[in-house]
Formats: sequence, structure tokens, C-alpha cells
Amino acid sequence: MLRYLEARGVLVTLEAQEAFQLILSSVVWCAVAVVLAFTGWLLVVASAVKLIASLRGWPLAPTALAAGGLHVLLAAGAFMVTMRRLTAARLFAHTLNEFQKDRKWLAQQNEKP
Repeated sequence: MLRYLEARGVLVTLEAQEAFQLILSSVVWCAVAVVLAFTGWLLVVASAVKLIASLRGWPLAPTALAAGGLHVLLAAGAFMVTMRRLTAARLFAHTLNEFQKDRKWLAQQNEKP
């Protein structure tokens, strides 16, 4: 029984480490998306909006709004990629499968006279 618990503990530890790496990389990607969106907002909007507005003869405010909206859409796309990665991941899959097998085995043991 002690070996059984030890094996399950090792499995949980391994899968916890894998889950931590996935969550950490997702957090990093989310942070990258936020930084890119904010940097894009500051740099591109500040310079390109004035240039486009003056070259096309468009009013400055609507041009700035359109450029800002584009960067918000790009940030939303990066966020959606992050969420898709998190929802597609099946955390602790091996542990859950092993527990399912253990449950079946224990049920069989209890049925025996």
C-alpha cells in the first residue's frame, strides 16, 4: 500500500510540475500581449496617426480612434490564443486516469467475497 501511495504521489508531483509550466507560460504570453498592446498604442498611434491624418487630410481624432481600435483587436487576438491554450489543456490527465483505474480495481476488490 505504501508503494502505491508513493507512486501516486510521484505522478501527482510530475503532473503538477507540468501544469505549473503551462500556467506560467500562459501568464507570460498574456503579459507579452498586454505589453505589446500598450507599446503599440503608445508608439504607433502617436506617430502614425498624425502622419496619416495629415497626408490624407482626415481629422486627427477619428484617425487616432481607428488606429487604437486596431491595436485593441490585436491584443484581443493574443488573449484569445492564451485562453484557447488554457482550455485545450487537460491538466493532471495521467493522474485522473490512474485514479479511475484504481477506483475500478477497488470496486472489484470489494465485490469479491
